This record gives sequence, structure tokens and C-alpha cells, in this order.
Amino acid sequence: MSRAKPIVLVTNDDGVAAPGIQALGQALATRFETVIVAPHRERSAASHGITLTTPLKIRPALGPRGAKTYSVNGTPVDCVKLALATIFRRRMPDLLVSGINLGSNTGINIIYSGTVSAAFEASLHGIPAIATSLDTFSNPDFRACASFTARLAARVLAMKGAGGILLNVNAPNLPPGKIRGVAITSQGRFRHEGGYAPRVDPRGEKYYWATIRARAFKESTGTDSEALKRGMISVTPIQYDVTEHARLDDLRRWDLKP
Repeated sequence: MSRAKPIVLVTNDDGVAAPGIQALGQALATRFETVIVAPHRERSAASHGITLTTPLKIRPALGPRGAKTYSVNGTPVDCVKLALATIFRRRMPDLLVSGINLGSNTGINIIYSGTVSAAFEASLHGIPAIATSLDTFSNPDFRACASFTARLAARVLAMKGAGGILLNVNAPNLPPGKIRGVAITSQGRFRHEGGYAPRVDPRGEKYYWATIRARAFKESTGTDSEALKRGMISVTPIQYDVTEHARLDDLRRWDLKP
């Protein structure tokens, strides 16, 4: 009897019709049983938000050949939670892959990322997860990133005791054959900063439009964004425990009283 293919759940925060998730789903569907459950519209920077006061619906959607595809009128984390509670009631997916996000998710930006948060949610359920992003907002070439992510997925699935491992992947926007290698990295300090530009609507009411620009840091060697600058794919293991363990002993010496 042949062994069943591993099941991979795919989501993103750019929406179910985004070219990145279509390219990723196509690459994964050649190797695995692939199910796409993604927001029906763009939900970038949704972080770990969930929907509490609006009914959620799962609807069939167009996807790449070989992948069952659904859309959800919610956030990336909604997509994961709802898929696990409905589609995967009998058998949990063996892996979750989130992406391919348009724009890198490096440094402090991972806090805001819906792409990364969807992977975090899977990790909370003990499901291995990969978040994958492409370092561009224009003229994307998803081929190298999609191919690498599919190979990395196979490597994670082959691990014993992978549990809730979570890998954050960022790839430069380069064609296949131009990637300079793969770097195992730590999270850097890179982040986008934003302000609010005032505008006036036709009725004379003031409103504000968010503005975003990259804040430049001189990154240390071995960080995610530094690897991208060198034309390398960055792979960073991350976790949801945000405890600053080095500070615990300092606080215990405070001898705090209730």
C-alpha cells in the first residue's frame, strides 16, 4: 500500500488571488496534497488579529492546479484556526506554509506581519510551519522563492519530532540561478516606520493616510536583512515565547511585594 502524501495547508496575508500564493501553491502541489485557505482580500499587517464579532465563511476559490483552494472573509490567523476546526477535523495538516508574501518580513516587521502570524498560529497547535516572503514590492519573480520553499518543506517534513518548528524565510527578488546561497540567520533590527499624511475629503473633513518608509540600520553579519543584501535566502528559526529570559534574575532581585 502506498503511503499517503503529506498534507500542506497554505495561507497568506496578500489574499487568495495574490500571485505569490498561486506560485507557492503550484510548487507545493507537485509534491504534496495541498490545501489553500487564504483571506478573500488583502490583510497585510494584520498581525495575530482574529475576528470575534463577524461571522466567517469558507468559500471555494480559484487556485493553482492540484490544490484545493478556499477563501475566508477574515484574517490570516482566522484562516488557519477555521481550517483546522473544519476542513481538518479528522486529520491535521502535516505542515503549514504561509506566503509568498510580497515584501520581506525581516527584523521587527515580523511583529506586524499577518504572513508570519499565520505560521505562528500553526506552531501553537504543534504543526511545523514556514513563513516565506520575497524582498520586493514591484516586478516580483517568485520562481526561486517558490522552488526553495517547496524543497525546504520536504526537508521539514522529513524531520523527526519537528513539532511546532517555525522557520521565517526571506528571499531576494532574483531569478533562479542568481541566488548566492542560503544563510541561517537571526532576526535583525530592520523595520518600516510610518506617519500619517493629512488629507481633506470632498466634504471638507480631515482624514489621515498611513505612510510607510524603511528605516535604515547597519545590520550585523548573520541577520536576516543583511543576508538579503548579499543576495542570499535567509532562513531564521523563530518562536512565540517573547520572554526576555536574561532579565528574569534581575527582576527577582527587586523583591517585589503585592
